[in-house]
Amino acid sequence: MSDTLKESAEKRRRQRQLNVQWAALQTVRWIVTRLPQGVAVALGAFCGRLARLVRKRRVDDAEVRCVSVLGVGPTIARRIVKRSYANMGRAAVEMLRLPWLVKRITRYADF
Repeated sequence: MSDTLKESAEKRRRQRQLNVQWAALQTVRWIVTRLPQGVAVALGAFCGRLARLVRKRRVDDAEVRCVSVLGVGPTIARRIVKRSYANMGRAAVEMLRLPWLVKRITRYADF
């Protein structure tokens, strides 16, 4: 296969991958905007903890950085990173819910 055909095939593959990611993100957004706030945030924390399990190498790197920068032991660094991933999941859900919340808030406020 020529380089041009390979590049074209790679470009199409990447575009399909982005389309799948976008559809997944929109599906998650649809779900979390229909859940109560507490349930949605708890789901975000769960997803953050799940991401921590999937990205083991990044977690290990983060733990090493915590030990070196914060001067804490490995057990405390592990706990910090674990809680950070859960917090990132909660924050992601809150950001996904933001447009939905703004629509609801603007019904009651003049800006």
